Amino acid sequence: MTLTFYTVTDDYRKLDKTLGTAVASYTGELRETVNDLEMDIVLPGTAYNTLVVCNYCYIDTFGKYYFREQYSIDNNCTIVRLKEDVRMNFSTQIKATQATVNRSASLYNGFLYDQGYEILAYQKTAVRKFATSLDSWDMILTTVG
Repeated sequence: MTLTFYTVTDDYRKLDKTLGTAVASYTGELRETVNDLEMDIVLPGTAYNTLVVCNYCYIDTFGKYYFREQYSIDNNCTIVRLKEDVRMNFSTQIKATQATVNRSASLYNGFLYDQGYEILAYQKTAVRKFATSLDSWDMILTTVG
């Protein structure tokens, strides 16, 4: 499998990261999978010097992007741990998603239930006499809310 390494300065939470030009490209093999999102890859020993400046990787075999987490040298091989960048890999699907947002940092919607935002309701009483009524004791009760 071919691994292409980049230096990315974008925030890790950004969906579409700016890759720029590739810093280096190596052929490696899968050593072990740590979990569903992390794996260790064995690269040639000379890759160690390049990984110092790289923090992002694309693996053509999987067609996915990864963050370079850590790396070490073992028996003239460089072992690099990669963590999948789920935001970049699924950015098209995330952008196509339609959702109702419950909470915003600046805008509030009083029609959506949100425990983090207090909405206060005050009682308002208004008494008005109608011009025409059956007698002077007629009342109309109206409630809102």
